[in-house]
Amino acid sequence: MSSTLLLPTIASALMLLSNYAQGIGHRKFFPPVFKDITETTFPITATAGNTSDVVIVKCPLKGYQHNIKGDSFEVDESIENSTLMIKNGNKELSWIPLMKESLGSKIFKCGRVNLKKSEFDFKGFEWSYKVKWGNALNAEEITIKERIGTDLSDTHKKCNASRQDTLIFTNMKEGGITKVDPVELHNPYVNQKFYYFVKPNENNKDIIKEPCGITKGYNRAPSIIILNHENLPDELKPGQIKTINTEGTEKTKKNFNVQLQLKNNLNFYRGEKISLTKIRYLEGGSKLIKNSGIIVTSNITIEGYELIKMEYVYEGETTKEVISKMYYFGPSSVDFKIDKADVPYVKGDTTGQPNCSAYYMTVGYLEGIRYNGKKYPKDAPSTNEKFEKSGDFYLLKGNHDSSVFLECIYRTPGGKITTRTNFVVKESEKKIETSSNLNINICNAYNIVLVSSLFIMILRYF
Repeated sequence: MSSTLLLPTIASALMLLSNYAQGIGHRKFFPPVFKDITETTFPITATAGNTSDVVIVKCPLKGYQHNIKGDSFEVDESIENSTLMIKNGNKELSWIPLMKESLGSKIFKCGRVNLKKSEFDFKGFEWSYKVKWGNALNAEEITIKERIGTDLSDTHKKCNASRQDTLIFTNMKEGGITKVDPVELHNPYVNQKFYYFVKPNENNKDIIKEPCGITKGYNRAPSIIILNHENLPDELKPGQIKTINTEGTEKTKKNFNVQLQLKNNLNFYRGEKISLTKIRYLEGGSKLIKNSGIIVTSNITIEGYELIKMEYVYEGETTKEVISKMYYFGPSSVDFKIDKADVPYVKGDTTGQPNCSAYYMTVGYLEGIRYNGKKYPKDAPSTNEKFEKSGDFYLLKGNHDSSVFLECIYRTPGGKITTRTNFVVKESEKKIETSSNLNINICNAYNIVLVSSLFIMILRYF
C-alpha cells in the first residue's frame, strides 16, 4: 500500500486516539459492563424490589459523552418531558423513579447513545434496562406508619440523610408516581406509601437504587355516611339503626352514594372497600341473611325497602378496628299504609284462605291483624281462636263471607307498615253458588205447586 493511502488512515487514527485521551469518559459513572457497548449490551438486567415496589434508575442526559468528546446522547421523550427527573449534581446524568408492574419485569428506555467510531462514522444503540422485581419481602423492615394530613415528615428515621439530601416519591391513588413536597401534600389517602431515597453521590456507579425508608399514611377512624341523607357528626349508639327515607314503592330501585368521611378531610378514604350485608328484621333482633354480602366502594343499589349493615376495617398505627353501621331504607311515614290489589280465594281451600304473612319482606315482622274493625295482637288467645298459624302465615278460620278485608300490621325499624288487602271469592265459585241457589228455588216452587194440586184433588174427592 502506498504511503499516499496510509497517511489519511494514520491521521484519522491519531485524531481518534487524541479524542480518547482528551475525552470526558462519562462511562466511569456506570458499572464495567458499560465499557464496551455492542449489539448485545442492552437491555441490561437490573434486579430490584427486595424492599420496595418503587426504585430510581440512572440514565444519561443530553451532553453525555460515553467515551470521547464526539459521542452524544438522545434522551427518550418520556424522560425529557418528565417532571420526575432528578439531575445527578452537575453531571450529565439523571435519576428517574420507576414503579413495579404486575408482569414482574419492565423494559425501561433511557434514550439512544451515539458512539463516534471515526470522524464521519457513528454507531447508535438504544440504552435500556430490563428491571426485574422481587417480592419486597423486606419492606416491613424499613416501613413506619405516620398520621398524615396536609404535611409529612421531611426525613425518615430509617435513612441517614438530611432534608436536603432526601428525595421523596409516592404512588398516586389514581395511578402513577409523583414527587412529594413534604410541607404540602396533595390529595393524601389512607395507606398511601411514601418512598424516601438518599440522593445518590455524583460518583456513584450504581444504575438502580431502592428506598432507604417507606412511610405508610393513616388518619383517624372514619364515619360511614350516605351522601345527601346525613351529615357529620351523626353518632349512633351501638346497635342503633339509621333510617333513610326512600321514595316509591316496595319494588322501586334506587341508588345511593356511600362514603367514608373524616370531618377535616372528606376524601381521605376515597375508593376504600366497604362490606355490605343484607339483614332480616325479627322480633327477637336482627339476623344476617346468608350469602348476601357484597363489596362496595361508592355506590349501592336498594330495591324497595331493605335493612343492611356496612362494615369497614380501620387500621390505626398499631391496631385494627371494625367500623360498622346499620341502615334501614324505608318509607318516610312512621305509620305507612299500603293498599294491595284484590286477592281471589276459594272457600274451604285450607291453603288459600284470607291470611297475613308473619313477615313483610325482610324489614318487618307481624305485630297484629285488624279484622272487622277489631285488632288481634299476634299470638294472643283471641287471635288464636280467630286465626290459625300455618308455617309463616296466619289463616282466617271458618270464613263464610264472600269478601274479607284484612289489615296486616308489621313492626319495622322505622315504625309500622300496614298492608290492606281485600280477599274476594273467585267468580267461578260465585256462579256455582248462584246456580245452586236457583236450582233450590225452582225445586221449592215445584214442590209448592205439587202440594197445591194434591190438596185440590182431595177436596174434589170429598
